[in-house]
Amino acid sequence: MANQTGKRKKPKSKILRGTRKGVARTDRINDKAEIVTPAPVVKDAAAEEGALKLLRSPDFLNQVVSATRRMGVVGEERNKLVVFLVGTSRVLEKPLCLFVKGPSSAGKNFLTDAVLSLFPESEWRSLTSSSKRSWNYLGEQLEHKIVYLKELNENAGPIHPVRLLISEKQLVHSVTVLQDGQFVEQKRITKGPIAAISTTTRDKVEVDDETRNLSIWVDESPAQTTRIMEAALEKQRGLSEGELQAWHQAQRLLQNRAELPIGFPEWFKPIPQSVRNDEVSVRRYFPAFLQACKTVALIRSFKRSEEELQRQGKITVKFTDLAIATLIFGPVFAQSLDKASEQEFTTQQHVQRISARKDGKPVSATDLAQELSISDDKAYSFLRSAADAGTITRANQPTRTNLKLYLPATGGSFLPDPEVLFHKLRDSSSELVKFVHPITGEWVEYRRDGERH
Repeated sequence: MANQTGKRKKPKSKILRGTRKGVARTDRINDKAEIVTPAPVVKDAAAEEGALKLLRSPDFLNQVVSATRRMGVVGEERNKLVVFLVGTSRVLEKPLCLFVKGPSSAGKNFLTDAVLSLFPESEWRSLTSSSKRSWNYLGEQLEHKIVYLKELNENAGPIHPVRLLISEKQLVHSVTVLQDGQFVEQKRITKGPIAAISTTTRDKVEVDDETRNLSIWVDESPAQTTRIMEAALEKQRGLSEGELQAWHQAQRLLQNRAELPIGFPEWFKPIPQSVRNDEVSVRRYFPAFLQACKTVALIRSFKRSEEELQRQGKITVKFTDLAIATLIFGPVFAQSLDKASEQEFTTQQHVQRISARKDGKPVSATDLAQELSISDDKAYSFLRSAADAGTITRANQPTRTNLKLYLPATGGSFLPDPEVLFHKLRDSSSELVKFVHPITGEWVEYRRDGERH
């Protein structure tokens, strides 16, 4: 029982900080440590200039891929961008949350650490151990921050406080304390919202957590293993202190810009008609997709004139923002629903695009081979794998010529390919949309005449 002659001693929390240059950082929350207040931000003209140059560049997101490659993270292009955009979404009212899944030694933490090193240390908390009670005494320390739980397990602490911070945006804990000789009830409030990022070896977690988070799986292919071994022989350049400061300042600028409301135009209203609806969990994933669109729009707002933004007093999601969000997150949402491979979803997108150009007619291996400039055998291998995964379906019965034709499955894809949407949403934009593909770094053009460049 507590000592009634003095005040009850409350648990405190501690956040240990690593060096700014380090990619990995270990922070602990426990009951005996003291709260460390983040150092004030020091303005740096060079960092500001570098940040604006990054944000205004047409290939900003592809530069995330390049920067982390210099840190030694090979491949994983889509996963890098997902972690980066989830982290950036922390500044929104409803941030995204993420599970990074894969077996031990697959590189989950290395990938996540590298991406998070592009964020200021004040914007994320890496937890390796905690007690349940310590979460109740963090006040505003986690508000609009990234909470990074490494290797989700019992030592990392209970998942339920994170779940509540995601869904309720705060933790409220009532305690009884001795005050002026009387026991009184007081509330301890830890404020959110948070962008939670957790790594785990578990393919499935509790269903309530699964639907509150996106899931990505690290690349376990033999080809990726070979790429990692080859990279181990290379000298990693890393990023200079000046480059890191520019990335950190970019996040501060994004946080300031997020004070503007972000909305959707009228042409966006028919989008739900194109989203798959065969799973109840889509009801939670679609709002998350909207936040992904807002996050991309926030980043790309720096390509628009300040006069326009000030005049409108808000950021409006454009078709290019939708296209980029779909290219990055479409396979992620679909994978969270179906657990097919990225290649199988990519094949589905190609089949969908080719079929749309052919007025809905089915697609053959030769059609896919011509689209991708690969052999017919390779194209058929892709089609067979996608058909086995259920992302495409056989459109004809076997014939003597053995010409197999395929159509995209009604399930599988979360949203149609952006080019298909572009032609479907006639009022969405001008006759031409041009942007840098966030994953490949190549320019993409959609034209109303149906050609893709």
